[in-house]
Amino acid sequence: MIENDKTGIRCFEKNDPLFPGVLRHIPNPPTRIYVRGNLPDPDKPAIGMVGARKCTPYGRDMARMFSYRLAERGVDIISGMALGVDGWSHQGALEAGGRTYAVLGCGVDICYPPAHKKLYNSILEYGGIISEYKPGSGAWAHNFPERNRIVSGLSDAILVIEAGIKSGSLITADAALAQGKDVFVIPGRIGDELSVGCNRLITQGAIPVLTPEDILEHLGIASAPSQMKSMSDEEYAVYEKISSEPITLNFLASKMQGSFADTHRIVRNLVKRRFVREVGRERYVRY
Repeated sequence: MIENDKTGIRCFEKNDPLFPGVLRHIPNPPTRIYVRGNLPDPDKPAIGMVGARKCTPYGRDMARMFSYRLAERGVDIISGMALGVDGWSHQGALEAGGRTYAVLGCGVDICYPPAHKKLYNSILEYGGIISEYKPGSGAWAHNFPERNRIVSGLSDAILVIEAGIKSGSLITADAALAQGKDVFVIPGRIGDELSVGCNRLITQGAIPVLTPEDILEHLGIASAPSQMKSMSDEEYAVYEKISSEPITLNFLASKMQGSFADTHRIVRNLVKRRFVREVGRERYVRY
């Protein structure tokens, strides 16, 4: 290992005992990696999350919710810090107090895209920034398809959320399959541009998932019972009244026969914990 004391960047050669073992045996393994922050814990489960840069609000919500609930159960989240699904996947993990790691298509000393500077700093504090490109390397277009094999290599499985027919996420899915990893997909609506790639992956054998608990079950991690038990009685009473059909906060408060302020406080907590989501001004549905 070589470390730059000024930048905190460490370089791990492939023969270094601290080089991630999971990367040694993937097709076309990197000869070295550069790291700011930490490397993922090899003893913890990890899910790579990828998807559209120009994701819809639905894709944003799914990325944030899935990563939050997975990280809450101790799963590391690996992604590429791109705009869209990548960024929201990192964000959800951070909000859950979990660990998340970004694999960049440039040097680890460069925040790309620049709009994610705050996210970059948060990932440094609660995870790590990883790249096979030496510090100072620019974010060249050809770097990004290459880095995708490292995203999947560091992960036990990949989750694809919204992907067009030519999405880079499909490259990550192909890399995962070549590495013997499972590929999970959130199904999309037929005809939607950002559902074509996801639905095609399912026809090719990818595993459709409807909830984070589907992935946790696959990983052998207890999920649903503990998730419900983590709610207080008042939270569960409100949660029971919310379904897949939008309900307004006023109507919900009247059904609870409680004060508007109390109902609002409980609902906001359920939103924060990714049990329900807001789909319009003070209109809520279950995830």
